Amino acid sequence: MQPMTTRGASEAISTERIPTKIQQTVGPRSDVTGTGSTNVGSDMITPVERTLRADAARNRQRVLTAAARVFGERGLTASMDEVARAAGVGVGTVYRRFPSKEKLVDALFEDKVENLVVLARDAAAFDDPWAGFVYFIERALEWQAQNPGLRDVLVRGQLPCAGAGTTRGTDTPGLTAVIERAQATGKLRPDVDVSDVPMLVAMLGAASDYVDPRGAELGQRYMALMLDGLVSDRAAWTPLSNPPIQALLNEPDPARVKFSPLSAEPASSISRRPKSNRERGSGTTEREVRRVYDYALIGDTLTAALVHLDGSVDWLCLPRFDSAAVFARLVGVADNGRWRLDADAPVLERIRRYRGDTMILETELSTGSGRVEIVDFMSPREEHPTLVRLVYGLTGRVRMTMDLRFRFGYGEVIPWVRTIDGVLQAVSGPDRLSLHTPVTLVGEGPATTASFDVEAGECVPFVLVWSQSHEDPPGPPDPLQELEETERYWTEWSSQHSYTGEHSPIVLRSLLTLKALTYAPTGAIVAAPTTSLPEALGGERNWDYRYTWLRDAAATLHVLLSSGYMSEARDWRSWLLRAAFGDVDKLQIMYGVAGERLLPEITLDWLPGHEGSTPVRIGNAASTQRQLDVYGEVILALELGRKVGLPDEDDGWHLERALLDFLAHNWQKPDQGLWEIRGEPRHFVSSKLMAWAGVERMIKAAEKYGLSGPVEKWRDLRDAMRADILAHGHDPRRNTFVQSYGSTELDASLLVIPLLGFLPANDPRVLGTIAAIEEDLLVDGLLQRYRTLQAVENSVDGLPPGEGVFLACSFLLVEVYILVGRIAEAEQLFDRLMLTGNDLGLFAEEYDPVGGLLLGNFPQALTHVAQVHAAMRLAAAGPSTEIPRTRPRPLGVKTQRERKGHGKSSEYGAKLFGTHREINSPEPQQKPSSRQAD
Repeated sequence: MQPMTTRGASEAISTERIPTKIQQTVGPRSDVTGTGSTNVGSDMITPVERTLRADAARNRQRVLTAAARVFGERGLTASMDEVARAAGVGVGTVYRRFPSKEKLVDALFEDKVENLVVLARDAAAFDDPWAGFVYFIERALEWQAQNPGLRDVLVRGQLPCAGAGTTRGTDTPGLTAVIERAQATGKLRPDVDVSDVPMLVAMLGAASDYVDPRGAELGQRYMALMLDGLVSDRAAWTPLSNPPIQALLNEPDPARVKFSPLSAEPASSISRRPKSNRERGSGTTEREVRRVYDYALIGDTLTAALVHLDGSVDWLCLPRFDSAAVFARLVGVADNGRWRLDADAPVLERIRRYRGDTMILETELSTGSGRVEIVDFMSPREEHPTLVRLVYGLTGRVRMTMDLRFRFGYGEVIPWVRTIDGVLQAVSGPDRLSLHTPVTLVGEGPATTASFDVEAGECVPFVLVWSQSHEDPPGPPDPLQELEETERYWTEWSSQHSYTGEHSPIVLRSLLTLKALTYAPTGAIVAAPTTSLPEALGGERNWDYRYTWLRDAAATLHVLLSSGYMSEARDWRSWLLRAAFGDVDKLQIMYGVAGERLLPEITLDWLPGHEGSTPVRIGNAASTQRQLDVYGEVILALELGRKVGLPDEDDGWHLERALLDFLAHNWQKPDQGLWEIRGEPRHFVSSKLMAWAGVERMIKAAEKYGLSGPVEKWRDLRDAMRADILAHGHDPRRNTFVQSYGSTELDASLLVIPLLGFLPANDPRVLGTIAAIEEDLLVDGLLQRYRTLQAVENSVDGLPPGEGVFLACSFLLVEVYILVGRIAEAEQLFDRLMLTGNDLGLFAEEYDPVGGLLLGNFPQALTHVAQVHAAMRLAAAGPSTEIPRTRPRPLGVKTQRERKGHGKSSEYGAKLFGTHREINSPEPQQKPSSRQAD
């Protein structure tokens, strides 16, 4: 087929006509056939292993290419044997990579559409929409010619053809009829192949959904331009009555067509489409792809576990947050450690929620024979961390299975496992794990398994206890008593919070999450309970967050104090004084939960990473960086404690004076900035701003409380800092503050300027900075930290491009909108941000607005802190009456049920976040998204 030629764009679009930023994408990826290259890992991989991996990648691509050809020629009834023969490999090779034909077609479908995303993004970057569209179609047709099975894959029914979010109402039969009539009357433009039009519409619908998952103007504009380019008589489109067509009929110039937005609901995308469950030999199921939003957090204020929707505990470090993991499936595979409880028969429905205002997780499973509920929690205690799993029979009789794989040392070491006095014990080095259960356990190779029946009214307990291997293991806990005490602990803690505004349920769930991230023995607060969850799937921005960042913890202190939690704030301040005292020149940006300073960064080569994202790291080399903003952050936190009434301590003021003295002698030096860049130090404006704020707060404290200090010298220092920032940190040509002195790049952290009081919110320089950040850093309405989605000359962080939008910065934008009077936009953005969390109200560090994926370590304390700040500021501002507010669909529902075996009636579900329902219908129909709520 010849490339499509329309509206005078008959010549092929060369790379000279492509914008520079697009050439950076198109150049190395011009082979949009999906072959690509395979990252075979680091130099630690042996030549033999590298060869084996390369062969496996080639075989997989060979199978996909053959499948596209076979399915295109013979339809989807073609057998796997035919695919194997066409690929020149054995049928066993095909089945090893794709367990069923459904999996093979899914992989082929995703492989093609992912490449459409690249094309659509390239086209969207053209200044001229029509030229961008023609570029998209020409490249797509060239690609389709190289992949004869593409048409069948794209229109086989899995893609909603011309109705996917951006092209609603354009039915394929009607579209084909219009094209055929135009051809018969001579009104069809040259070089248009009628048979390919439905496929092109389907391709455009899929790709534009990826580019703009909210289904707004971009996809509609491209659709109208495409239709206008096919047929010379616009009246021919009237029978279709499609919104973009109607807009096109009313506007002579397609480049000027204005389209009304469609739904604010995110459109479905392949990366969010639920995967089919993979049947195991035992009849149990396990989701093929592990997405972060499918995890729930449980914790005991010593450590925390992540529990997947399918009933698998995939992450647990014992006995502390920063100890080695005993279950490391989160960043590896099942053989790196996991503990799964699931029904033996196919699960028709899964519902999960937290019990009331606690960290007790409840997951209800429905099968053909009955319903059960799994209750997971960790008992808050001073020693011997304990994970309890209770299986309650609700109705009927359900066969359950358990698969337990202990792996010490982050999934590397198989421990010595034996049964002593009816208790399964696993020992390795200093650690012992004891499993108490009445169920008969069976050793199967490296795993311990069990099968058991649960009837209505029964409760089957599993209690896993950690202890030191050299001491006698503790006696068996009473699981029901542990449940009662745990529920009482969290309920009493939740009742102390003082915030009662509009978003109270949201705020309380975040406060509970922050409490679960505290280390009770010392008062430290970890940034997240995980390590190496990637900021972009397949990327290398994978860091260990299981430590206490002074900046993040100071922000958490602010939230706790604002919510009435004085004891936690007091404990953290005591931890800070212990960790920071000494030579403030050696102040670190982060410490271990007990105040440890040495946090060497190590790569764990035996772990394949979350969804193949390597390397997996423990420790954090950023702990040795100099970040001047931390000095100001600590001063602000200590001053806030004094302001809200924490008992004053002389040691606190002495520390503040030492910190300020350090700033006086070092504030003019470059540093690594709050984003912990691994490039060369720079004069980051955000660092200078926080240093200025620290000095400003100390001056006010000395004046208000009569505290000792050279206040006049401090005033001179403050004024010098301010003058320096205004002289070197502001770009007058664009009227915006910049990321660092001498740079033209922007940084979302600059939004703190009005929040700190450096300049008033209505200052033209503040308004100019907001506008510039919106222009440069907004992606689908959410903020990047700085430009990381594309290669940037002289990149600030020295890392390859690619990460999600930064949720804490997006919540910060909500606050700034309120300060400048844009209340309606703040409300809309806050509601949009609520959709980026999972069904349980847990947020990661970043978010992929195209695929709807949570990215980065999870759950992230800083994101929850920013969410609470935004919610509180919204409540203080009051509701806007400027435009109607579209609230996100509630993610939880309330139901009242009698829990058989619980002995009492209890309300299921949280007030807003609380119920996740996943339905696996036995009927052959498309399943709802795994994130979709009931």
